[in-house]
Amino acid sequence: MKISTALLLLLFTAGFLFADPNLPVFTWDLLWSGSWEKEGNLENRGDIQLHLPRLGFSLREEILDRRSGKFPQPWPWEEAALAAAHSALLGGLYHNPTGSRLLYGILDEWGLPARLRNPWARSVPFAENHKPSMTELRTAPSSTKEPETYLYMGSPVLDFFQGKPWETSIRLFASALTDKERNTSVGWGLDGQFNKNMGLSLEGFYTGRELAPRKSSAWFSKTPPLPTRDFTLYGFGSLFTSPYISVSSDWAFSETFAFGRDVYGNLGLRIGNPLAPLGKRWQLSLAADGAGPHYTDRDGATPGEGFRTAVKFELKGKKSSSLRLSTSLRGSTFGEFFERSTTTGYYRFPAAAVPFQVSRFSLAAGRNAQNPAKTLDSLDGTLVLTLNPQRIIKQRKTNPWAAPVNLILSGSLDGILALEGKPFPYPIPQGAYEFDSAKVAWELTWSPAIFQFKTKTAYVMKHKKEGIWDLSFSAAVHGKPGRFSLKIASPDFPEKWDFTVSWRLNVGK
Repeated sequence: MKISTALLLLLFTAGFLFADPNLPVFTWDLLWSGSWEKEGNLENRGDIQLHLPRLGFSLREEILDRRSGKFPQPWPWEEAALAAAHSALLGGLYHNPTGSRLLYGILDEWGLPARLRNPWARSVPFAENHKPSMTELRTAPSSTKEPETYLYMGSPVLDFFQGKPWETSIRLFASALTDKERNTSVGWGLDGQFNKNMGLSLEGFYTGRELAPRKSSAWFSKTPPLPTRDFTLYGFGSLFTSPYISVSSDWAFSETFAFGRDVYGNLGLRIGNPLAPLGKRWQLSLAADGAGPHYTDRDGATPGEGFRTAVKFELKGKKSSSLRLSTSLRGSTFGEFFERSTTTGYYRFPAAAVPFQVSRFSLAAGRNAQNPAKTLDSLDGTLVLTLNPQRIIKQRKTNPWAAPVNLILSGSLDGILALEGKPFPYPIPQGAYEFDSAKVAWELTWSPAIFQFKTKTAYVMKHKKEGIWDLSFSAAVHGKPGRFSLKIASPDFPEKWDFTVSWRLNVGK
């Protein structure tokens, strides 16, 4: 911590010496947001930021609070509500030119450390989805996360061969994160830019700790009891980008005493021609990742063995039209039977100067055959229709009250397929289905001027249960100072009624 303080003081001194006198000396921003539900959740977030533009520094202080208390009693400040409160104080010091920061509080992580968590709870690791490593203060209360301290140090951009065809710029960075038990994670890497249209990012990561003992819940459990044990994890990530091809890859090696060593890895490839005329501008993405049975992730948890592959094709047409097709397969081990699949299709229709048009359409189909005797197939579809009153009344000038009206129609259907043996990976009918659940819904949105009105109606059906209606209506007003909204909902019409009030206020100078 002494070293980090010295480095930040060095940045502060450098900023003072090279300050731009044309920038303001001091600015500030204040944010207050929150929500109150009838059934007892009151959330508040206060966020104040003080900026020193001439020095390139910002100071941020944030308060998060969540407490329970059914409306209208008890009120948030009464004893019963205070007993169920979750409050947190967060703060950060930022050096904007280099991205350096010192944070304390409940944090969110992105990039390589986050990708080394449970991979099966994350989306497919396509190359275009690779985000750079960064940590920021959390903006929502949490009852499970604990405060941590995070330091990120980035160097200024170093330029080489300026004015040459091989002009190069490089930026170095390093980070460290420590929790209340002094478990530490460190990261390091570089970002390079070459010839103005090619980039290369290389990252390393390390963490280690002593894991708590694990008890078995029952005899012959799949998760046997384990003693207190040491755990280490090494990770490496890379990303190469260019207009026509991008390649990404992550690798992690874990070693856990009394459990074993194992590896997780992923690979992503994107090819395309982004400079082609619209209608011929396509992109093809491929991805695969896999983990061994003894792999222990970033948090010391065991996500389990698995292997996943995916492919995605995108085509951008004229007048904002686009087509996207994707499919992914997941199995328990490499080269074995795929137990899960997800296939989606999406099309956005070309914009047209007509009073009424179909805006976009999507369809998704999935299969989960982890238990082949009860294979679950699902089908989800969405259709968006747009009504433009301006085209009907043929006004020459824009009327804010003649805003477009969007109608979203959606539906889902789940069925259970019972088979002996292994079913096909994709949801192709192979026998009789048993109805599991279904849902049909429509949603209407109108956003005139500074207002937004939205209503939604859904009917949900489940096997051997009576269907229920789910109704909701919300109204919001928004502007430069912020946003205020009210939502009234009945998740089981007409038996249950809830309401939620939410707000967001921004002021600054």
